[in-house]
Order: sequence, then C-alpha cells, then structure tokens
Amino acid sequence: MGIVKSVSEQENTTNHVLGDPEDMNKDFEVLTYNGVSETELGTSTFVEGTKVIVVGKLRSLSDRHGIMSYNIREVIDEKEYRAFTLEAKIAKIYFEKNVPSILRSGMGEGLSGCAAGPPADGGVASGPKENLSVFGSQATRLYGTPGATSSVARGHNLEGQRGKIMDLLQREKDNYDSIGMSEGDIKKAIGAMNMDSLRKDLQFLVNEGHIYNTTDDEHYALID
Repeated sequence: MGIVKSVSEQENTTNHVLGDPEDMNKDFEVLTYNGVSETELGTSTFVEGTKVIVVGKLRSLSDRHGIMSYNIREVIDEKEYRAFTLEAKIAKIYFEKNVPSILRSGMGEGLSGCAAGPPADGGVASGPKENLSVFGSQATRLYGTPGATSSVARGHNLEGQRGKIMDLLQREKDNYDSIGMSEGDIKKAIGAMNMDSLRKDLQFLVNEGHIYNTTDDEHYALID
C-alpha cells in the first residue's frame, strides 16, 4: 500500500512509483501489464497523490525490489490503511521471531494464540478439557508429528530438499546478484531428480516467505 508519486505508461505496461505513506522518501515500483488485472472495472492508472493498494508478486525491477501487480485499486476508507499497517506489524514480528520454522520443528508447544491455537485458560480446574480450536492447540495439527531432526544451525529448520535449496541460495547469494538462481541451476546444484518435486518445494518456500521470484517465475533469490 502506498501513495502514487509518479506514473508512466508504455504500450503494454503501466509503471507506478509509490511512496511509503509514513516516509515519502522511501518508494518502490509497481509494474502492471495492461489487461491482466483481476478486475477490469475503473482505471488501472492513478494520478499522483492517490493512495492505492497493490496485489502482486515481488520482483527485481530496475535492479531493485518491486512488485509485478495483478491488481491495483484506490484506497477509499482510511480504516483499511490502518488495518493494513497493523497487519504488516504482525507479519514483521511473525517472521522476525521465525514462528513458521518453530512450529514445523515441533518446538512450538509453548506458543499460545496465532497458528498454535488459542490462549490457554489458566483459571479452569485441572481435568479433561474440550478442545474448541478449529486448528487444534498443538503445532502438530498444522505441521505433522514433532520430534523430527531439525536444522536449527542452518537458521531455517527445513529438512530434505527444501533445506538443500535454502542452504544453496544462502551460500550463493553473493554470486547471483539481483537475477537470482534459475530452477535448472538449483536442480543441478542440489542433485534433484524430479523437476516437478523441485518446483513444488520452490513454490512452498515462496509462499512461506523464505524466497521470491526475481526476473521471472523460473529464477529465485533469498528474501533478506
């Protein structure tokens, strides 16, 4: 979400430069291909000063991080912006504390709230308790049986092929610049046997916020 600082149109694309509403000196680019928006209602070009929300994928644009958007629209209700800032703070803490990896490693039994289940009621007498959580109170409801060997030393608690991918990208991050590593190079470097399995693991790492696509859907880099 940001405020439009400038906009330029090409034959097939529209490029918005958005400023951070909290600090307009910080900006990022949003590239939109004409005709690919999820909704064709209204305009896909916004004038300077308009506050907008963008949905898309992180990309390397002009040698810096930007967004290739699927949808961009004006923010009408200021409550939406306030909600967005709170969600961003929660997400920042969630990943700074490495909560997804803690839960997957089986070390998250002490967590309450969020994905680990509701806070425990300390005032209820001991005895059989009814579990009213949709997801269950244990991390194993989401991530399987705890106790498997984790790679804590590597800093990501991922095993198997996913761990190998993370180790490779961490090891090579100073060599691949903003382009990232291609899925073919990753396959060769880690000795993957099946490209479909590799792509599923790469997509999992993208969805979990560990890595992102750079120049296209076949190149990947670590999120710093």
